Amino acid sequence: MEYEVVRVKPQKQKERLNIYFSSGQYLGLSAFVFGQSSLAIGSKIDTKEIFKLIQKDFFERGKSKSLNFLSYRPRSSSEVKERLSKYFFKISGESKSDSILSIFPKEKIKTCAEIVCDQTLDWLKEKNFVNDYEFANWWINLRISGKPTSKKMIYYELRKKGIDKSILDEIIKDIDFNEVEVARKLYLKRISRPSYEPTIKNKQKIIRWLAGKGFSYDVIKRVIDEEDKVK
Repeated sequence: MEYEVVRVKPQKQKERLNIYFSSGQYLGLSAFVFGQSSLAIGSKIDTKEIFKLIQKDFFERGKSKSLNFLSYRPRSSSEVKERLSKYFFKISGESKSDSILSIFPKEKIKTCAEIVCDQTLDWLKEKNFVNDYEFANWWINLRISGKPTSKKMIYYELRKKGIDKSILDEIIKDIDFNEVEVARKLYLKRISRPSYEPTIKNKQKIIRWLAGKGFSYDVIKRVIDEEDKVK
């Protein structure tokens, strides 16, 4: 079946258009995808060509969405994939009764969105907008300069963000990072609070607190022993 284009109207969203067909249905497209197509008022298009345009539009929308997400700070590939998956799930379910998407089985649109999601992530990696090695280094430097913690905790945080173990093992071992001094800084900051009282109970709380941040018992004991000698 062929569909004839009868009208082209800008959407409220910037750089998007609605393409209206003689069937009374419409197709939302980015201006870029429309410009790359041969669509014009009076032209006819079949379902196969319409589906190709949907795929291309999903891809452009995915790129725009992910680049906006990445503009705030670097992201791991896992973070981007999660955000894109949610976005594509949303737009794949936008087929209103008067949308041309409604002529296709919902499962076909959903599968299309999943495929384009992976294509978008591959494009981001190819263009180096997403690089897990660079992200891991950025995160480590941020933690060291901002809110210092143990190597173990940094490793755990990055694993939660989906960074591959092989990347982390390579980076973590080369960090110029003195855990004893980091633990000492945190310990001194804790005991310098006006409300702190040097009781055994409070010291045990600090030990548990430092352990919760991933510092080993040996590191914690060394810091406390050394600071107790200074006093």
